[in-house]
Amino acid sequence: MKVGILGSGDVGKTLGKGFASHGHSVKLGSRTPDSEKLKVWRKEAQGETSTGTFAEATSYGEYPRLCPAWISSR
Repeated sequence: MKVGILGSGDVGKTLGKGFASHGHSVKLGSRTPDSEKLKVWRKEAQGETSTGTFAEATSYGEYPRLCPAWISSR
């Protein structure tokens, strides 16, 4: 299955690794798809992984997931 994940924070990267480790193809959508942290993620994740824009991840995935970063203010 092709999984598109919108969000490249801790939750998105962890979810992506999980899908990839079970044989699914994963594309993380990010504002900075060529960042160093995502290059490291692609190397660490086992399986077929890639990064792209939010639009690319949305159109890529048969099973799109939204993983926004929630920021709480105090």
